[in-house]
Amino acid sequence: MPEPVVPRQQTPPPSQPLSPVADELDSGEVTKSPWTISASDFSPPSLLDPPTIVQPAMDKGDIPWLFDDAFCPFTDYHICFNVGLGYDHGSLNKCMNGPVPVGCVSVTVTGNCDSTRIEHHMVPAIYLTATPPRAKGQKCLVLKGEMAGQVHYNKVCKTRQKPPVVVLSNGITLPLDDTCLVIDTL
Repeated sequence: MPEPVVPRQQTPPPSQPLSPVADELDSGEVTKSPWTISASDFSPPSLLDPPTIVQPAMDKGDIPWLFDDAFCPFTDYHICFNVGLGYDHGSLNKCMNGPVPVGCVSVTVTGNCDSTRIEHHMVPAIYLTATPPRAKGQKCLVLKGEMAGQVHYNKVCKTRQKPPVVVLSNGITLPLDDTCLVIDTL
């Protein structure tokens, strides 16, 4: 004959928590120990949240205004720059083609002696500084102040004065470093 089946009895709840971690989960307190489990460990991150992408900081050097499309009508002028000696050890013999890398400026270079020779370079912005006007009647882009982004003819360049200044056609005097030489596009 088969043995009689004894009904199963429920296991009584523990009288004390099994660990201090179980106590903290019940009380809602967060521990500082990296070896403990908290309620946030049980909720997985949402798959719909976009991943956070951190863009590397771009060093714009002395010409941060160049990267602001609303600064001036860039398509109407060629902006003149000085290229620092740090770019390719002062040599402009490294021509590049293709898309311009982040933080670089596509620069067209003409020769000092032969202006028919044109080269294209992609120079990092940190090696470029604005070329100030040097002669009467040149156009200059105002870089700072209330007139920033405006293009004016200069009446006089006082380069030997300390500090050097430029007098615009409207009579306003600006520090030479607050202007940049520009040439009309054809």
